[in-house]
Amino acid sequence: SFMEGSYMEGASGGVCTPIGISDITIFVIDGKDDSPITGATVTTNTGKEDVTDINGRVEFNSHPSGYFTYEVVANNYQLISGINNIYEGVLNSFNVRLEPIDQTCDVDADCSEGYCGYDGVCVDESNFLKVETIVSNLDSSLFHPVFGIPNMSLLPNNSYGTEICFYSAIFPCFIPGDYTVTWNNCCRNPSIANLINPGALSMFLDCSFTVDLTTTTSSPYFLSPPIVCVPVNTPWQYNPLPFDEEGDSLSWSLDVPYDYVPGAFPNGYPIVGYSVPPSLAGGSLTINPYTGQLSWTASVTGNYVYTVICEEYRNGLKLGEIRRDMQFIVLPNGNLPSLSNLNNFTTDSNGIPFVECIANNSVNLDLTVIDSSSFFIAFDGIGEIFDDSLNPMTYSIISSNNPYEKQFNLYWIPNNSDEREEPYIITTRFFNGTFSMDYTFFVYVNGDNTGISERNPYHSLKSFPNPTSGSFISEITLQKSQNIEYFISNKEGKVICLKNIFMQSGNNKVPFDINLPSGLYFISMKLENGQVFSDKILFKN
Repeated sequence: SFMEGSYMEGASGGVCTPIGISDITIFVIDGKDDSPITGATVTTNTGKEDVTDINGRVEFNSHPSGYFTYEVVANNYQLISGINNIYEGVLNSFNVRLEPIDQTCDVDADCSEGYCGYDGVCVDESNFLKVETIVSNLDSSLFHPVFGIPNMSLLPNNSYGTEICFYSAIFPCFIPGDYTVTWNNCCRNPSIANLINPGALSMFLDCSFTVDLTTTTSSPYFLSPPIVCVPVNTPWQYNPLPFDEEGDSLSWSLDVPYDYVPGAFPNGYPIVGYSVPPSLAGGSLTINPYTGQLSWTASVTGNYVYTVICEEYRNGLKLGEIRRDMQFIVLPNGNLPSLSNLNNFTTDSNGIPFVECIANNSVNLDLTVIDSSSFFIAFDGIGEIFDDSLNPMTYSIISSNNPYEKQFNLYWIPNNSDEREEPYIITTRFFNGTFSMDYTFFVYVNGDNTGISERNPYHSLKSFPNPTSGSFISEITLQKSQNIEYFISNKEGKVICLKNIFMQSGNNKVPFDINLPSGLYFISMKLENGQVFSDKILFKN
């Protein structure tokens, strides 16, 4: 699992009022063969502690009845905590099963706010039972697992001295279930302009993930290094580029940064008083629902924070999510590198430029970049096909007579294994020494010379604004005109609203106004051929 810009601590537990006095017997056994575990340490919520005997047994006499919490630690077994209701005047006896440690997963975190510190990692199960607190390590000899730069080195292509600090910890997660990893540290930059009293607030991140021992599951992560500097009064783009190695479906959205609140484990709280970074009319901070690209025209200089949430789905079920908490520094007016031949590329129905090719044939992207303020323009190609160690997309620089212009040629020969229906998402980043600009493209790899519009009819469903208070627009793209079933369902699958609508081919925008309780809902459309496409929407009232 991966998190970015994050820090961690433990959590406080609840307090129970004793009702009477009871005796308790606990048997600690192996979760695989039910054999007794000798020498396991059992600690209770009253501070009592004892070690299991040869029969795996431990006894606590004259313990307050009511809710009884405990923690069990044994060598080569996963630490476990639990809670039981203890009754007065009866023998309270129960088993505690420990699972042997035979698998591990990495809990990783990035800090890119310009400093590094000491951190610990907390892991909990979905029922909010804290499993373990781990000290994470800052190893200066390591390289960042995604960006490939040395730990504690400066972020490349960045005009500020921003360090990348990569922390790692290992947590044994062999018990199936839903987990959340959290990380927090106080305090935020006091100069942040869109928070109230930011110097008293923590940075809080969490990453939720599913442990399934029958399949491979890893949390998504962001391929794109963070960007710090943004010019004021200038349309600007940046793509964090979420990616999942198993090819699970990803959904991304903007969110409010979180603060750590004691007792709220495992979840932090949205920061009260957070305001959206200021923008010129028509240039508010938005995220493209299809590519993940951020767009913003900042209107006031200063320091601002924002958060991107990326959620992971498989077969319609949510597996987890990650959170990137980042700070922008908006500087006085400055030029951005500009892709002058962007209009030469074909765009899809959502305005996204794309190229297509046939497997085992070359694909070329010729990019002409101009910046009237700088002779220097650096390039960075970001995306899974740039990171392919066996067959990466490469680039070359073509000379130009204009000293303020650079021409870049991107080149790739995909093989048969690269053929797929979904496009590859790539980001091309250009940096002039102070500011950078991202442009995102789709790359389609076909098995033959059939175009994507014929081979793979394109349908899509997205709704905005998201979150919504009740009024929103569903944007539906269809290959051909047809009747569709449009329905809204809750997390339990209950259909809240159902409509039969005739839609034209191409882009359709359908406004809705519905009053629903706060929470996560699913919007789906069913085509005449039986295919179902879904999107999620968050109601906040």
